[in-house]
Amino acid sequence: VRQQIPWRKIAIDQWKEGTIPLWNPYNFSGVPILANIQAAALYPFNILFLLFPFIDAWTMLIMLQPLLAGLFMYWYLRSLKLRYIASLLGAIAWSFSGFNVAWLTWGTIGHVVLWLPLALLSIDKSWYFLLILSLLFQFFAGHAQISLYFMIVVLAYAVFRKALGMRLILA
Repeated sequence: VRQQIPWRKIAIDQWKEGTIPLWNPYNFSGVPILANIQAAALYPFNILFLLFPFIDAWTMLIMLQPLLAGLFMYWYLRSLKLRYIASLLGAIAWSFSGFNVAWLTWGTIGHVVLWLPLALLSIDKSWYFLLILSLLFQFFAGHAQISLYFMIVVLAYAVFRKALGMRLILA
């Protein structure tokens, strides 16, 4: 957390100045900030920082994690024809799982994983534009390792669903 906030602030301040956040002048003689994925300089929810004071926008960004994670998981579970209460319980369990709560204040890892149910829903419904958006948003959210895991899960799910669909046609 001690890194995420200053990096994001440097990137946001440069966006507010009307420049692309390319450089962090505060580390040693300077380091690239746009190349630092954890600065999340290109994350679309950074719009909050342009509309509100930094501390308020950061609070909203953190609060959006469980809210959106739960909403997307609820939609995904309902698409699987689960009952309302089962979908609600699944959404709450996903939103406030140990993983999500442990990384909540980072503002990056939670924003990567919150897009997973939406990506899975998009695969099931063949909503390719929404799938592409969820893949891009999770990547720009700012954590490369979790993004890689995300991509592995999405790819495995797509292959599994395709194979399952093929068996249903053949049956």
